Amino acid sequence: MALKLLSKLRIQNLQIARYHHRLLAVTRLFSDRPVSNLSTTDDSKFIIKNKPQTTTSSLKQHELAKFAAISDTWWDSEGPFKPLHVMNPTRIAFIRSALCRHFSKDPNCARPFEGLKIVDVGCGGGILSEPLARMGADVTGVDAVEKNINVARLHADLDPETSTIEYCCTTAEKLVEEQRKFDAVIALEVIEHVAAPAEFCKSLAALAYPGGATVLSTINRSMKAYATAIVAAEYLLHWLPKGTHQWSSFLTPEELVLILQRASINVKEMAGFVYSPLTGRWTLSDDISVNFIAFGTKDEMGTNFSVKSALLFLGILLNLAFKTKAGSIVIYWGQDGREGTLTSTCASRKYGIVNIAFLSIFGNGQKPQINLAGHCNPSSNGCQKVSNDIRNCQNQGVKVMLSIGGGTSGYTLTSDAEARGVAEYLWNNFLSGSSNSRPLGDAILDGIDFDIEGGERYYVVLASRLSELSRGGSKVYLTAAPQCPFPDNWLDKALHTGLFDYVWIQFYNNPQCEYNTNNPRSFKDSWNRWTSSIPARMFFVGLPASRAAAGNGFVATDVLKSHVLPFVKGSPKYGGVMLWNKYADDQSGYSSRIRDSV
Repeated sequence: MALKLLSKLRIQNLQIARYHHRLLAVTRLFSDRPVSNLSTTDDSKFIIKNKPQTTTSSLKQHELAKFAAISDTWWDSEGPFKPLHVMNPTRIAFIRSALCRHFSKDPNCARPFEGLKIVDVGCGGGILSEPLARMGADVTGVDAVEKNINVARLHADLDPETSTIEYCCTTAEKLVEEQRKFDAVIALEVIEHVAAPAEFCKSLAALAYPGGATVLSTINRSMKAYATAIVAAEYLLHWLPKGTHQWSSFLTPEELVLILQRASINVKEMAGFVYSPLTGRWTLSDDISVNFIAFGTKDEMGTNFSVKSALLFLGILLNLAFKTKAGSIVIYWGQDGREGTLTSTCASRKYGIVNIAFLSIFGNGQKPQINLAGHCNPSSNGCQKVSNDIRNCQNQGVKVMLSIGGGTSGYTLTSDAEARGVAEYLWNNFLSGSSNSRPLGDAILDGIDFDIEGGERYYVVLASRLSELSRGGSKVYLTAAPQCPFPDNWLDKALHTGLFDYVWIQFYNNPQCEYNTNNPRSFKDSWNRWTSSIPARMFFVGLPASRAAAGNGFVATDVLKSHVLPFVKGSPKYGGVMLWNKYADDQSGYSSRIRDSV
């Protein structure tokens, strides 16, 4: 297969094997021109001329006029730029993660971009430039619309942290003429508004130091994008002024990567943005069918598009196509102050779901109490700072749950009424309800995890009431962590309701159903019984992340990858692996060793 691929790759005429869906369309790289004719077709929109242009020819004058007309609304979060304001935290999360990895910066510190020179091309009113400055970057914001720059300057001057931003009414091409250089070049939602994307990208590349970073985002030229970004956003929902976007100006991910490669920018990472009307939030996703963002690096040798970079590009698209078939890793966080912050946990990109552990006291007439051992003191409202961490995680596409229960005796439910009361407490204090004393601040968690090791009767009522409260509003995920012996002593009735989305079965501290290399049958029988009997959406193999994390049940990573995962992946309801806990995972590196196999 590799030889066949290599034989099809050409420096001037890229042809890549046929795949489906989000990969290259059959025998076509560009949706409107056959690959075989790429070298003979009028492709001036994409091919870079040998002589760099030093004018503003990459700009569309009618696009400049369009944005000038609404320039005074840039900082109105309910105005024409509302979609950008809502998307901004997710865009920033991607940029923060990508740049910190590339420049070896600490993503958890307050000013991770200290010492970096960043240019925000097409900065508009500065809604991205200002967060970059607050993260310590030396920011230059450029825009060809003078009214935009005036608005940006006025707003930046309101805050000493942002008043240092250099705003210029100019273009990327002019900055190249001035021989300006930056560590990172960012152009978000800009390329779809320029007349010559290839020339524009060459200018971006010229602005970056060798080895520097480039981040671009845009909209895919797909029918789904036409339906959502134009028909729905502009004509039905009126999120954007009519005529904001032209479908013919959108670029597919394949086209964007090819243009960037020819400009000596090697794309390293790509992600999609997905909007949830239920939560009103954007999250990072593998779905690049509408909005997507790409991170690349400037080739230090300044070489042009090559077979090597084409293979890298193919690898990125293959990864995006098949990643959705893989499972996720779930981690429990909150029971060891040495495990790092919730933000750092999610920024590691290892986990798809984080369970905050635990709300360990509730029921029996007690006031519910959360215990985040070593992290914060909820009795003095000290845990409300976790709110920003929760949002940071959600902006990166990580679901965050509150786990109730745990291995203590501080909880029980004594009646239907008490179960409903606890459900309403959870709704008002951690989910979409309202309360003046939310222990984790105003962030809205994604759901509730039942880690119950005592009682049984009233958890059906608790789960049912949570489900009732979420009807017609934001989706509330219900998850559970039963012991592997079937049926579970405490959650059996609740699990049979069909209300639970995910179940991570604890295959540890229970020798009768743990994985044993000498007798794997008991594990397999338990897994099969759980997945065939409980009407949940997905099931996860729950394991200790180190030998010290549990009394028994630890499975070595090589055994997990060679024996356990091949078996459980045969289930149509396979969801991934749950690990107890974050600190143990930090010490063992368990998740890093298995994540490519999960």
